[in-house]
Amino acid sequence: MGRNVAENLGRLGVPVELVAAIGKDRAGDVLRDNAAEAGIGLTHAVTSLHPTGRYAALLTHEGELALAVNDMHATECLEPDVVGLALSDLTADDTVVLDANLPPAVVAVVATAVADAGARLIADPVSVAKGPRMWAALHPRPWMITPNVAELQALTGQPMTLRDIPAVAAPLIDEGVTHVWVTLGATGSVLVSADPGHHPRALAFAAPVVEVADVTGGGDALLAGFIAALLDGRTEGEAAAYGHVVSALTVASEHTVRPDLTRDLVRRAAGERTP
Repeated sequence: MGRNVAENLGRLGVPVELVAAIGKDRAGDVLRDNAAEAGIGLTHAVTSLHPTGRYAALLTHEGELALAVNDMHATECLEPDVVGLALSDLTADDTVVLDANLPPAVVAVVATAVADAGARLIADPVSVAKGPRMWAALHPRPWMITPNVAELQALTGQPMTLRDIPAVAAPLIDEGVTHVWVTLGATGSVLVSADPGHHPRALAFAAPVVEVADVTGGGDALLAGFIAALLDGRTEGEAAAYGHVVSALTVASEHTVRPDLTRDLVRRAAGERTP
């Protein structure tokens, strides 16, 4: 997940560093070559004795995810001290993306380092199984968390319908999260945000309608587009809408990350005029 976000950001022209474990194997060589081509920095990448992480997905004829398996042993063996050192130069201008594939000890180190620097931390639960494990280690709480509906239920233990999203997300905001961005796949998303002195406010976003080729990587593109727009000075709502355009371009492609992704492509897809 983190690597896909990094590649999308690199292709959108955002300076990005990937902190990850990469094996000394063919997959690792491919990853390094791809990083160089996409503009991803690997200054803090760790060479692992384990195979580079792998993810395989089985899709339906409609391009929807039916089954997925992964091997994240290299990531699970990352050492907290190593990751902490990689984050030692963080500043308040930085944004850090963390996913639940990381072991809890590393999650805790990242959360502390980001808070100490005054930077923004965005945490992705990844799955129903891994999300609660990550949440238990996330102290201080992140600036944003990006669950889907099933992951939000797993984090809160609350049964829910789509209408219940703001109420179910509210306890996470009470614990210190500023934004809970709930992704709904082809339906769109709901951004629930802290509003001091009032109930959390919720904004709903419809996903652009496209012919889906492969949903793999759509959520990663959504988040990367959001971050790119946020760093450009757009509001969270504007950034979320921009992220949906990047995501739509991605799921309309057979690639997990579109190799032709550029700011200009997104601008044209969004119907924006050049300033």
